[in-house]
Amino acid sequence: MLRLFPLIFLASCTLGSQKFGGSRAYQYSASTDYDQKELKELSSEIVTSYKKDPRQMPWDKVFKKSNGPIKSFSTISFETIIQPTRAGLAGADKIYLSPKGKQVLTEKLLVIWEEAFATAKDESFSYKKMKDLADKTQIHSKYGTTVKNYGGDYQKGLEPDDIFFKEKGKTLSPLALFTPVYARDLSLLLVPGYQLFGGPRGNDYQKYYIEEVTREEQLDSLFTMLVEIDWQSTREDKITKQSLQEKAIIKIKLTPILSYKNFSQRLMKQGKDISHGLPNLNWGSYEAQIDIPIELEKISMDTSMDEIDSSLLRPILKSYADLCIMMTDRLNHDFKRMKID
Repeated sequence: MLRLFPLIFLASCTLGSQKFGGSRAYQYSASTDYDQKELKELSSEIVTSYKKDPRQMPWDKVFKKSNGPIKSFSTISFETIIQPTRAGLAGADKIYLSPKGKQVLTEKLLVIWEEAFATAKDESFSYKKMKDLADKTQIHSKYGTTVKNYGGDYQKGLEPDDIFFKEKGKTLSPLALFTPVYARDLSLLLVPGYQLFGGPRGNDYQKYYIEEVTREEQLDSLFTMLVEIDWQSTREDKITKQSLQEKAIIKIKLTPILSYKNFSQRLMKQGKDISHGLPNLNWGSYEAQIDIPIELEKISMDTSMDEIDSSLLRPILKSYADLCIMMTDRLNHDFKRMKID
């Protein structure tokens, strides 16, 4: 019970937040090539945003035009939970990734996320790639834990030994949480860093780390991001006894974080001096989920890597790329107006 208390406390910090978007029904197809306009229209339906005003001053007053909007940012934490295997045993005949495969896919997902900003082509914002931030910022060595490299040399995609078919009851790796190999691990045991300092609230987690990085790199905000991807074969729900069709589930959770120094300076410009006791301030949070049909039943022990790529990986990566473009559209829209609605 004592172990659950910190997480219960963190969840309580988000109470009282306002919810925007993501409430209407939508139709999304992994086989459809959506253009920029269509993805922009879908973004208001798929992306849900949450906002909670700081107790010191409401966001709309903190970000008056004289203070300037958020224009420069990077990603400080990028984590994935891909096809979770914490139980250690295969619950059904399914496709699983090795630890190396999960890390390779994580780095691919990060590349797609950062390419979404280039796709947006909005010159009013500047984005520093996470790799550049890690290479140029020596501050990383003072915080967090080095991420284990499971993959060795860089590789562009998954290799045959990275993804495999396991029969029910066979032993699996218990590892679930992955970050890019050059990143800092900001998680705590099996609790992702996002759960510790994400969401629409203030928090003191990694407070000085956030402050130093934003100051040294002249950034207005840092993103913390969690991507969850799972796929499941056709099965029967244990409670409702309904047949559940095979599908892949993709979830993105993102929070832009402002350092306490950044927030304090904005307050001082308006004559409110709060120089002590400020936490990091999170500019809301954004969440999105897409369920897509896949063809797991076609995959067996003899299935080739090309067939696995066509039936499973390609629809997932394509849908995830669309989701990233939707997410950046919502961020750009809200940052321009400095208002979440």
